[in-house]
Amino acid sequence: MPLEICLTDLTTLHLFELVFGRRIHHAISYLASIWRGDLSQGLDTCTYMADLQDRLEVIRTEMAARTSEAKQTAREKQDHKSLRHFSVGEKVLFRIPGLSNKLGSSWEGPFQVEKVIGDLNYVISMVVDGKSHKRTDYVNHLKPYIEGLMVINRVVVITDECDNCCLPDGDPLSYLSDSQSKELQSVLSKFKDTFSSVPGITNICLFRIDTTQETPISLPPYRVPNGLVNQFKVELDVLLAQGVIEHSDAMWAFPAIPVRKKDGGLRLVVDYRRLNSITPSLPFYMPTVEEVIAKLGGAQYFSKIDLTKGFHQIPIEKESITFITPFGKFRYLRLPFGLKNAPAHFQSMMSQCLSSVSHCSTPYIDDVIIFSKSWSQFI
Repeated sequence: MPLEICLTDLTTLHLFELVFGRRIHHAISYLASIWRGDLSQGLDTCTYMADLQDRLEVIRTEMAARTSEAKQTAREKQDHKSLRHFSVGEKVLFRIPGLSNKLGSSWEGPFQVEKVIGDLNYVISMVVDGKSHKRTDYVNHLKPYIEGLMVINRVVVITDECDNCCLPDGDPLSYLSDSQSKELQSVLSKFKDTFSSVPGITNICLFRIDTTQETPISLPPYRVPNGLVNQFKVELDVLLAQGVIEHSDAMWAFPAIPVRKKDGGLRLVVDYRRLNSITPSLPFYMPTVEEVIAKLGGAQYFSKIDLTKGFHQIPIEKESITFITPFGKFRYLRLPFGLKNAPAHFQSMMSQCLSSVSHCSTPYIDDVIIFSKSWSQFI
């Protein structure tokens, strides 16, 4: 049967050659050696060992030459990929092995380039844990550091009672010029109707729920703490007035409870775990934070929009989302929180809405960040 011959990646020599100093004889090569009369027969031990020593020395010399050539080739390929160049005084990020995961690494910095050594090595001045030291490293362990803008939090509240939309008094946006502030106020005034605490409704999509069973699931209501009963009733009345929910007599029923938010208000939460267990998953890719941040590279101006109860702006059809409370049964007319495919469906809808402006905006669920390289593009 044929014998498999393995070659080493670094030297391209057979493993048999590295051990015995000669090529392995498989069936065809053995027959060829017999026909050529190359087989050595009747050698005494001393002659065989001397011949083996000579062959191993030849192989050792050849292996050293091939190893050196392979290393040089690999280095040239690696250097060819290193297209980054830094100058003295430039700020860079340095790849440091991860503290929690020894097999991982993270970019830390910024650090300053102190000296350039050749084309591919740099001396970096680093301050780590309060200690200053210098380190020489390869260019592939460095990448440019982009100066970021000062982070300033500003909240502009626009209501229907505002006759003139303006920025808050006593809190000027000092990082903008007078002309830029006026342009910003003009844009906010022009689109002040867009900012509202009442969720709108989209006509782009309709959320549907497919279940693996048709038999309704009906669960008893959860007990509501006495201190939250009145607030819970008020929250239901608000959702009824906004058209988010309606009364229902469907056979489906999932318990709902009020959850207090950080601002002191209440959030209606429905336990849809039983419904989610019989709902097939909707395949849709959710962008990672790293991908979102990478897309913002090079931009100078940013603005973030947080949608008002974003899920409640998507209409829904299905009686299986009926929930039960001590005040009766209700059915969601808009997409509620807690459904299995709600985040994927919402992200898909947002990507569809912003497809024409994807070059300057990126959505992540109900948060949209708008970015641009110049003020004119930003406005």
